[in-house]
Amino acid sequence: MRFKLPPAWDLGRGIVAGVDIGGTQCSVNIGTYEDGSFELTDRNQFATRAHRGPDRILAEIEDAVRAALSSRPDTQVVGISCGGPMDAANGIIQSPPNLPGWDSVHITERLQQALGVRCVLENDANACVLAEWVFGAGRDAGNLIYLTFGTGMGAGMILNGALYRGVGDLAGEVGHWRIGPDFGPVHYGKRGSFEGYCSGSGIAEWYQFFGGNAAADAAPSAEEIARRAREGEELAVRVFDQAACQLGRGIAILVDALAPELVIVGGIYGYATDLLQAGMQAVLAEEAHSRLAEGAKVVPALLGRAVGSYASCSVALLDLAAAAAPAGGDSSAATV
Repeated sequence: MRFKLPPAWDLGRGIVAGVDIGGTQCSVNIGTYEDGSFELTDRNQFATRAHRGPDRILAEIEDAVRAALSSRPDTQVVGISCGGPMDAANGIIQSPPNLPGWDSVHITERLQQALGVRCVLENDANACVLAEWVFGAGRDAGNLIYLTFGTGMGAGMILNGALYRGVGDLAGEVGHWRIGPDFGPVHYGKRGSFEGYCSGSGIAEWYQFFGGNAAADAAPSAEEIARRAREGEELAVRVFDQAACQLGRGIAILVDALAPELVIVGGIYGYATDLLQAGMQAVLAEEAHSRLAEGAKVVPALLGRAVGSYASCSVALLDLAAAAAPAGGDSSAATV
């Protein structure tokens, strides 16, 4: 499927690659752009198996990117999307909670040396809000928020028509907010964190905390727990009702603070909207300022499970747009 690019992204014709690194899945992606449009042409997804640590995972990523680029030697840029915190400007991943052992990983330097192609890094929530803004549910919106709700929880923000990064590119680290009581599993270094309630790992931890049974001695995934909830299992329903409540509370804080017209929720919300939407909306209406809540629409990511693929390629496209921006113009090229 081809998507129209923003007029400000006048890039001509070429190829970009994207690497999306998540706590559960990674993907290596290829996209082409020409005549003002973009198409994702190749998507290779594989399990992260985060316990392996950064060296083994990065070696697999390098092999996958090298194979993808073997027939595309004119690829311009490799965009990398990964959970924060990070020093994006210097290409350093700094201990994301969903990637244990990724402490001060100089990823752009490593991949550039291995691949011989320029590499750029962006926080995954920023990359996803950019992808949904350009290609997905956020088109034509001037103020929107994207919540990852995957293995972890983070927020990407388009404010007044531009990508908002904050000091040190660290804006949007909402996962560590304590939005619940000091009770339950420790997640993101504390009990009651937003990520602890609203992430795949958090849902699995709460399910076990409440006494849920594993299948074949393996911790059930959030998707498996969602299936059990639909079948009426009491503990699974309890966990998803709790997640819906806390999702509504977290969104209410964001809506009150930033007054977006749109909140896009990715990851688990996309395949469990039926379990989360009603409870989330009820709490949002109760907790947020009434006029702001009425003006903020909450929707699942339009790009679905492919959002990380488009996000990582969007990082590369943004880098090309910034390089092509006229002198004295918006050097971030993050407006459309």
